Amino acid sequence: MPEPASPGALAALPVQADAALDPTDWLERIRARKAAGDLESARASLALLRAERPYLQVPDDLADLLPAPPDPAP
Repeated sequence: MPEPASPGALAALPVQADAALDPTDWLERIRARKAAGDLESARASLALLRAERPYLQVPDDLADLLPAPPDPAP
C-alpha cells in the first residue's frame, strides 16, 4: 500500500492518478479522499474505478458516494 498522503497533498493529486493503483489501494485512496472531506474527488475517483473495473463490488462504507438511483417512472 502506498504511503498515506496528507489531506493537502491528497487534494493536489488528480483523480486520474488513482487509476495507477491496484483496486485495494484505490479503494483506500477513495476512503482517504472522503475522510479528508473531498467528496467531489472521492465520488469522481469511485466513478472512474467503476468504469475501469465494473465487476468490483463497491464496499458498504463507500456506497454513499454512488449516485442516487433514478426515481421509478410513475
